[in-house]
Amino acid sequence: MHNYYDASLKALEIRQAQMEKDMAQSERDRENEKQRARAKMQQIKAYYSSVTTYPERISDGWHNVVVMDNYDYCEDRKVFVSNNQITKYVIDDWIEKTVTFTGVVTKGKTLIKLKQSNNTESDFLDVYFIEDILNPSTKASTPLTPGRVSFWANFKNSGNLKVYFDGIYIGSFEGYFKKGMPTCGEEGTLTYTYKPGTYNFRVETEAGQQVGDGNITVVEGGCALQGLSR
Repeated sequence: MHNYYDASLKALEIRQAQMEKDMAQSERDRENEKQRARAKMQQIKAYYSSVTTYPERISDGWHNVVVMDNYDYCEDRKVFVSNNQITKYVIDDWIEKTVTFTGVVTKGKTLIKLKQSNNTESDFLDVYFIEDILNPSTKASTPLTPGRVSFWANFKNSGNLKVYFDGIYIGSFEGYFKKGMPTCGEEGTLTYTYKPGTYNFRVETEAGQQVGDGNITVVEGGCALQGLSR
């Protein structure tokens, strides 16, 4: 009993140490990201200040921009401009965010606010049209249309399985199909919307044992079915 207790305590200490190490690494990663963002902000601001000629207006259509909060956030984004104002805002070339406020673009720069995931409004963000300052006739490509993947199972005890897609935990099965294949998005499937491309998936038990894996392709505007059977 004593040896078992000591071994369990040791395992707990090792696990706690690993968790603390992972947390410290995550904190370092976040700080590095902030430092990179601040450095990029300085570069963009320095270049913008050095320019003497700006486009009179931004043409209608999609444009690549640099967005920053003047603190620790600075990212490349894609926006749609109509009548010299931003009407659409896209992250990672496919995730659209709602624009709640937009100013008129003046000297290749404007302010916007976005609707956040918790339904609150973001702080003001500066938007720099650097590519348009370099070349007023430039245009960006149209963002990708996301597609869907639908996972399903044909056995009763599948509800305790966890599905990971592109390394992201997306949920567990809420039902099963004992008579044939479902349609994409049908109730009981585990359906996920994502950027077009080919990705890895895996299925695990609650204990972490892998019971299925493979690759699946997300097609623009389409849906891919992936079954797990026994």
